[in-house]
Amino acid sequence: MNLKLSGFTCRETAYREPLDFFEKYSRLYYSSLLTGRGAPDNSDFSYIGLYPNIIIRYRDGVFEIERETGVEKFEGDFWNTFHDLYDTVNFSDFAYPVNLCGPVGYISYEALHTIEKIESRTEKSYSMPVFEMVLYNRYIFFDNRQRRSYVIDLDFAEKGRISKKSGHQTEGQEVTGLEAECTREGYIDKVKRIKEYILEGDVYEVCLTQEFRADFHGDPFRLFRNLYTKNPAPYSAYLNFRDFTALCNSPELFIRCRDRRVETRPIKGTAPRGKTFSEDGLIREKLRTSEKEGAELAMIIDLLRNDIGKVCRTGTVKVLDSRRIEGYENVYQLIGVVEGELDEGMDYVDLLKAVFPGGSITGCPKVRSMEIIEELESYKRNLYTGTIFIGNKKMFQSNIVIRTAVISGGKIFINSGGAVTIDSVPEDEYSEVLLKVSNIMKAIGYGGDF
Repeated sequence: MNLKLSGFTCRETAYREPLDFFEKYSRLYYSSLLTGRGAPDNSDFSYIGLYPNIIIRYRDGVFEIERETGVEKFEGDFWNTFHDLYDTVNFSDFAYPVNLCGPVGYISYEALHTIEKIESRTEKSYSMPVFEMVLYNRYIFFDNRQRRSYVIDLDFAEKGRISKKSGHQTEGQEVTGLEAECTREGYIDKVKRIKEYILEGDVYEVCLTQEFRADFHGDPFRLFRNLYTKNPAPYSAYLNFRDFTALCNSPELFIRCRDRRVETRPIKGTAPRGKTFSEDGLIREKLRTSEKEGAELAMIIDLLRNDIGKVCRTGTVKVLDSRRIEGYENVYQLIGVVEGELDEGMDYVDLLKAVFPGGSITGCPKVRSMEIIEELESYKRNLYTGTIFIGNKKMFQSNIVIRTAVISGGKIFINSGGAVTIDSVPEDEYSEVLLKVSNIMKAIGYGGDF
């Protein structure tokens, strides 16, 4: 399969807020938006992807290649085939800004079963591929620091443009019949069971999540605009794909790589924003000095140091910040910053396999935590706690898919969770779940409790 570019045309256009620019394209088949705002070292670029040249999907051991001329299927090992496909992408051979673009895609949390032999015990609440990757004929690239934007039209060796009608968007918005995967008491019982596992020496920490779902009628982009306007999280994304639409409002960077420098920023530690300036400052300082939250973050930093160390040059893995605080519309987050230098012979697909799924959304040790997650959670996480990415051979960026709603088959699915440790207070863990999902609940017009 030839995924190579043969050339491009590029024209600069007046800089606008990427969200506003994207609105008229939001209903196009497989249109995508990756954007966000944040600290100076976050959200430097935004992307819009339009008019797919080729779409690659994977599920149940089968790859599906969609072109303008039709669909081809073949069996293959996921990571080896992903590696081979990604190796043919040559965006990095071209000049700025093409060399900062590349395929846009996602890897769902369920891809863990392609890495570890963990029994799948959860049920599907909606269906989606484990992996999708799209090469677009047109990218709109935003350099947010320079406040410049470019429309890039690409010429592929295999020409084609997939044009289909996207059939799951209508005007307005109505959400009804909201229900939770488990009750408050049920979630608290699961937290207590994890604490028993910790006392038994199985794990130190497990990220326990649950799913909320409801009937959805309306325009997903209207909901995303409402959510993003209130909280323009730095690693937000909107994917209008075939089987679903994803509205991601994530604050968490998973992996960022430029010229073989690797960076990951796990989040562990969440506190609500204060109602006054004084209260806000006290909450921020309490989170920064919290022994419990600091211990949670330290465990995950250590796990990720080990994960990226598998593919990074010896001696290059360093913790740049062990307790960084970032503020968002409704919460403060405690963040770690870890970097390394990719070893010779390793590429970004090798890196993804070494670190996936992210330690901040599994627990420590990772494999046993994922086994407990399969035991205690009822529904497959699917895209939630997976990753959305864009990249090429020299540049790669991906997030952790949290603070996200997925719309599929006339329903909306919203997940939330938190890290459980020996110091966890079960009732507080449940409150944290509701806090993390509060922005999305407000955006869909729900103000109740569970």
